[in-house]
Amino acid sequence: MANEEIEVQVEKVEDAAQTWRQMLEDVRARTNEAKGSVVDQLLKFAETIREEARASDDEEAVEQAERMARSLEQTGLYLDAHTIEEIGEEIGAVVQRRPWLVVGVAFLSALWSA
Repeated sequence: MANEEIEVQVEKVEDAAQTWRQMLEDVRARTNEAKGSVVDQLLKFAETIREEARASDDEEAVEQAERMARSLEQTGLYLDAHTIEEIGEEIGAVVQRRPWLVVGVAFLSALWSA
């Protein structure tokens, strides 16, 4: 009887582990879909910025728009080339190396969004 109980419990744990793995895969798939959408939007936004700036006669605006567009493209290409896990690891490394920088960025982000 004790062996049957143990087997039942083992089955429950295995089922729970399988469910957890499936949920994790689903989250990864949705995250990668969202990441792809963000990459597409960044690249489209970069092109829109370029087009709008080129339509003006302001040389300085064109140069600034070009720099901004390049930054957006680089961000998009970075996101496209790295997994969510890799990005998370890199963010963790930055937080460990420069915690005050992260606090400052978070503070400025909070001010900007207020």
